Amino acid sequence: MSVSNILSKLKQINDSNLVTVYVPSAEKLLSFKPLSVKQQKDLIKSGLDGAMAGITITNVINQIILDNSVEKHDFLVTDKYPIILSLRRQSFGNLVKIKEEEKETVYDLDEILSKKLTYSQEGSAIIGLANTTLKAHLNLVSLEEDTKINNIQVEKTRKNKDEEISDTVGSLFVYEIVKFISKIEIDEENIVDLSTLPVKDRLTIVENLPATLNNYILDYIHQFRKEENDYISVNGNPLPIDARLFTKE
Repeated sequence: MSVSNILSKLKQINDSNLVTVYVPSAEKLLSFKPLSVKQQKDLIKSGLDGAMAGITITNVINQIILDNSVEKHDFLVTDKYPIILSLRRQSFGNLVKIKEEEKETVYDLDEILSKKLTYSQEGSAIIGLANTTLKAHLNLVSLEEDTKINNIQVEKTRKNKDEEISDTVGSLFVYEIVKFISKIEIDEENIVDLSTLPVKDRLTIVENLPATLNNYILDYIHQFRKEENDYISVNGNPLPIDARLFTKE
C-alpha cells in the first residue's frame, strides 16, 4: 500500500471518529476531527518556548481548532476551552495529573465538560468615559485575529532579547487589551476603526487612552476570564492549560 493510500485511509478513520462539542459562540454542538500525533507534538513542544510558552500554545490551540473543525464557523477566543479539552479527553482519557513542586493534582475532564460554558455578558459592548464623548467599542476576538496579534508580539519580543522582564510583561498587558478594542470614538464625527490600522498604531492609540477608561475595558475582559476560570476549575483548582495537559503517563 502506498503512502498516499495509507494517508487516505487514516483520513477516513479520523473523519468517522469525530468529537462533538458545544461551542459558546455558535450556541450549538459542532463536530471536530481528533488530535493528530503532529498536533500533540506541537502542543508539547510549546512548553519549551520559555517566556513565550503561553502565547505559543495559544497559537497552536487556535490552529488546531480551525484545522479540525468539520463545519465552517468564525470561532472566538472564548470558544477554546470546551473544544480543546474535549479533543484532549478523546485522545488521552478523562484524567489529567498535574504535578507542581511535590504536589500532584488529578483533574477529571468529565467533571469540567459536564458543564456548559456560557457567559453573562454580551460579546460586544460600548464603554464610555464619564463627562467626555470618548468611547471604546469592544468585541470578542476571533481565533485568526488572536493568532495574528500574538505572532507580532512574539516576533517583537524575540527581536528585543535584551528587553527587561518588566517591559515584556507590560507589552503583554497592552497587546491583550488591543485585541478587544474594535473602534475608538472621540466624538460622533471621529470614529477610528482600529482593525484597519497596523498593530503598531493600535498599540500607540491604546497606550494613550485614559487609565480610567482602560480600567473599564479590563473589567469587561476580566469577566470573561473569570467565567472561563470557573469553567476549568475542579474543587476550586483551575486546570493549567499548558503542555502538560497533552502528555499521557
